[in-house]
Amino acid sequence: MKFTGHFFFTALGTCLALYFLPWWTMAIVAFIAGLTFAFKNSRTGFFAAFLAVLLTWLLLSVVSNIWNEGYFSAKMQPFLLNYTKPVLFVLPGILGGMIAGFAAATGNLVRNIFAEKAE
Repeated sequence: MKFTGHFFFTALGTCLALYFLPWWTMAIVAFIAGLTFAFKNSRTGFFAAFLAVLLTWLLLSVVSNIWNEGYFSAKMQPFLLNYTKPVLFVLPGILGGMIAGFAAATGNLVRNIFAEKAE
């Protein structure tokens, strides 16, 4: 249940943050999710945030590509070693997912440090 809550909190927070703020604010959202949802190990929080941001960025990039009729991906393809369009969608999602995963793991570790001192 914690995994699902962490996943949806990070995904919805990322969508809202990306609408108003720069791209890197998803790391702040993932860090807050890591502080909020306590896991025994940071690995679970990492994977929850990784999957949330990967799927969110993948969905947003595909939808924006449909809205602008593939114009942006066609212009970016020569600059990125002529990768196919699916790679252009998945590659930023993986990078953003890793950043969010590390932020969530850091938030969980900070929570665990302060929880140990309180005991």
